[in-house]
Parts: sequence; C-alpha cells; structure tokens
Amino acid sequence: MHHLNQTTIFLKQSKEPSLQWVMNSIHANLSALAGDQYQAIRQPLWSAVDDEVILSECDIYSYNPDLSCDPFGEPGCLWSFNYFFYNKKLKRIVFFTSRAVNSLYAGETLPFSMEDEVY
Repeated sequence: MHHLNQTTIFLKQSKEPSLQWVMNSIHANLSALAGDQYQAIRQPLWSAVDDEVILSECDIYSYNPDLSCDPFGEPGCLWSFNYFFYNKKLKRIVFFTSRAVNSLYAGETLPFSMEDEVY
C-alpha cells in the first residue's frame, strides 16, 4: 500500500498549472483522435470525474515516464498522457490516462484487455 503523503512528494515536480489547461490538453488530444465520439461523451465524462473528486478542489499532476518503464510504451504507441486529479480533503485520486496506437500495431497482442476501439 502506498501512503498518499509519499505519493504527493513524488508528484509535486509535475504539478499542472490549472484545471482549464489540463482539460484543454485532454480535449485537444481526444478530439483529434475520436472526433464526434469524444464530443458525445465529453460532458458526461467530466461530470463523472467531478462527481468523484470535485475538480475545482483538485491539484493535478502529470506523469511522464521514461520509455523504459512506461506501461504504455509498447511498439505502435503514438502518444499517451497520464494525469492524476488529487483531492487532498477527500483523500481521493483519479488517474486519467489515454493513448493512441498506430493501426499497423492494432492487431498485435496488447498487454491488457481493451474493450474500446483502437484508432
């Protein structure tokens, strides 16, 4: 088990400037990848995250692993992002991650079961 105080020490070096900046970054990536499909789930997605951690009360951190230890760093990964939304008062963390995989690699076995489409 990891204690949250230890985790926040690690994450302080990657604190994001604002909620709006992170939402814009995620929106840009997912809109480019999924277009109208993302637009259809955008509001319910952010509402669900807000219900869990109250976004306006969160500190947000990015996780940018080096390629040797990135769990999503397999061949064909075009890009990925990883954000932690941390509400200290509620003692809750939401880990929000996404990645794009080159369609040439989509037929290869992935390291975990995926229920969504690979673009």
